[in-house]
Amino acid sequence: MTSCHLYFFCCLFKHDLLQEKLRGKVAELPTKDYFDKSDIYVKWPELDETLKNLKSPSPKPKTPPPRTPSPKPRYPSAEALEALKQVGEVIERHEKLEEKVIVLEVS
Repeated sequence: MTSCHLYFFCCLFKHDLLQEKLRGKVAELPTKDYFDKSDIYVKWPELDETLKNLKSPSPKPKTPPPRTPSPKPRYPSAEALEALKQVGEVIERHEKLEEKVIVLEVS
């Protein structure tokens, strides 16, 4: 018998032992009949209170506070226009640099 065979049989033996141990533990658990016949109930006051509130008439819907419209300027502010101008300048410089890079890569 090779060491592989021996290892295989040891694993099977351990597996059988674990199964028997597990069966013994499961046999110790209470059955459904036990719970059906017993008067064991868990009391959770918070849960009971929540369930009572759910069964009671629905609460009044909350109305959102009235919203006052804020005056919005019709045109962009001076700062926004300046930022847009700067973005445009950066884009132009970027495009020029890209063209220079392409020329340098080709040559």
